[in-house]
Amino acid sequence: MNGARERNPYLTGLLVLIAQLVLSAFVPAYATYTVFYYQDGRTLNSIADAEALIASTTPVAVQTLPQLNIAEVSTNDGNFRSSVTPVPLSVQSNYAIFAQGTLPITTAGDYTFNIFSDDGFSLRINGAEVAVHDRPRAPRSSTESSIYLPLGSHDIEVVYYERTGRAVLEVSHALGNFSNFNASAFALTTSSAPEPSQWALMIVSFILVGWRRKTLKTGRRQAEPEVLSSFKIASSPAL
Repeated sequence: MNGARERNPYLTGLLVLIAQLVLSAFVPAYATYTVFYYQDGRTLNSIADAEALIASTTPVAVQTLPQLNIAEVSTNDGNFRSSVTPVPLSVQSNYAIFAQGTLPITTAGDYTFNIFSDDGFSLRINGAEVAVHDRPRAPRSSTESSIYLPLGSHDIEVVYYERTGRAVLEVSHALGNFSNFNASAFALTTSSAPEPSQWALMIVSFILVGWRRKTLKTGRRQAEPEVLSSFKIASSPAL
């Protein structure tokens, strides 16, 4: 009986696996970009100007966002207008943005990126420049050459600057090769951070392990009187 109980801890592994499958299926991933805003009064006319501003000053504002879809409140530009995040009111013309996150790729293949912007931008993945538009421009969409991304997580960084007038930065991607934006194929590029399901899984694991240990201890305590009783009965004739 006690031996059977000792083997029961292996059941914990199975229960944890089941919990992981359930949580992964029903608990959505938590996703974030960290977006830093820089401004000190200088005029910005290129990505080099934006990078110099970023390198020489501290952020004046910071946002944590699930996607890069940023615009001024009065702007109706972009391919995904319903989910726009407003630019902080503390920054206006001639500011730069540095955004960083992790791009999760669950299907390996060629990916095409589309950047809708006013003004310039630079997109890097794993440190390599994938797309750049250096000079100021009116709100416009740029569909870039595709890049092969293997399964896994990839570092993504965006440098952007707004000179004057309307402001918008929107980054989306699609699996496959495209020469133009396709609403049915492209989706906003989402960054990922540790999923709450992983934290929940750890909690469930601790609960299950604690429950199994408590069950084993209870089983031992219940078994001990039986062993002692048997010993006394067996020893009685000798007395």
